[in-house]
Amino acid sequence: MSDPGVPVSDDADLVRRAQAGDLGAFEELVRRHQRGLFSYLYRM
Repeated sequence: MSDPGVPVSDDADLVRRAQAGDLGAFEELVRRHQRGLFSYLYRM
């Protein structure tokens, strides 16, 4: 369950922040997409 006091960033915003050096934004992107990415890579 998400905390309603914490704003949820969209992926485009997280990518921009990660490119600017925000490690937390990069970690959030990895957390959101790691399962799908690993599944995709496993099937290659």
